[in-house]
Amino acid sequence: MTHVKNPVSGKRRAYRGTTTAAGTALVLFAAVSCGSSDSGDGTSGPIKLGAIVSLGGSSHAFGPTKIDKTVDAYFEDVNAAGGIDGRKIEYSVVDDSGTPNGAAQAARKLVGDGVVALVGGASYASCATNEGYYKQNDISAIEAIGATERCVTSSNITQVNPSPPTEFKLMLKFGSEELNLTRQCVIKTATSLSEAFRKAAPEVEAKTGDKLAFQDYSVPENQTDYTPDLLKAKSAGCQSILIAGGPQQTPAVAQQMQTQGMDDVVLLQMSGSYDTAVGKALAKFKIPMYAGSSFAPSDTSSQDMRDYTDFMAEHDLPVSSFTEGAYLSAKYTVDVLKGMDGPITAETVSKALSDMSPIKNDLAGTPFEFGASNDAIMVGKLENGVWKPVSGTWFTWK
Repeated sequence: MTHVKNPVSGKRRAYRGTTTAAGTALVLFAAVSCGSSDSGDGTSGPIKLGAIVSLGGSSHAFGPTKIDKTVDAYFEDVNAAGGIDGRKIEYSVVDDSGTPNGAAQAARKLVGDGVVALVGGASYASCATNEGYYKQNDISAIEAIGATERCVTSSNITQVNPSPPTEFKLMLKFGSEELNLTRQCVIKTATSLSEAFRKAAPEVEAKTGDKLAFQDYSVPENQTDYTPDLLKAKSAGCQSILIAGGPQQTPAVAQQMQTQGMDDVVLLQMSGSYDTAVGKALAKFKIPMYAGSSFAPSDTSSQDMRDYTDFMAEHDLPVSSFTEGAYLSAKYTVDVLKGMDGPITAETVSKALSDMSPIKNDLAGTPFEFGASNDAIMVGKLENGVWKPVSGTWFTWK
């Protein structure tokens, strides 16, 4: 896989080995020259796929999640097994640093390099910035993790995971229906999704019949002291607090809740917290905690889960909701490519995705169909530092 730093800076590096500009040029040349020459009509040569990932640029960057490495490893295995009808996949990732300018530059680089589809992306800027450009160039994108609402609403972009606002609504619905909480509260980091969350709140209130007791969607992204909001939540009589932000915030919030004597307040969390390391970091707190999982937890039993965990172990990659999304985005793409006859171009891949039949995989609560949204999560409870599924069933908005 070719890995490129934010193209605005002009710096490039190879994904593996020496990270020099000359090394990257050599890798690019070798990747193309080792396969058959590309005729330009989509019938021969490597199948070029790409992704835009916010690997750096903020505390919520996706670099540490290994999303890009998971997709790359999947395509490497496909290539080792003979590729797609003998054609190898050539995969490139560009880091947009989470900025609109970086995302726009990244899209133009990938399309200019001849990718036929985008697979395994995770960006805070790309969907909103590039949807029009993708349409102009007949490019379809399957996002491993859709980080903004435009990843859901754009006709040529589909995300594998439930959208963050959907997960937000489902966690509050869970608190109401499964935990019988009537005074729920929200503390949300200020991001591009804040307005989408704010707009989703009335839907939750209409569904549950209860007003949210306290809401703040403007917490500075790098803030570490949540005491002012926690005191407001305590004054409002909150029975639960949904922390809608990055999982790295949660231990600090739990510590501050404990300091304020809020041990009996339920701490609800988004899917990023449904992670082994986060669970261990929260083990010392006595606060009741629940977290959503965008995909099936790794301790659920199915052949699809065994295939995923075996793959991750073989490649020494972390098991998490982030890499489940990456794995599924690659797998769905390969399934569609293998079902195609004739040339593989941006236009024919978009047509195949548009016409595809839903693909069921037990890692997800909703069969994958391009243009349709995933609207199901599982929920886990933290027990002695380990997330345990509340039930083996998917929780939906219906």
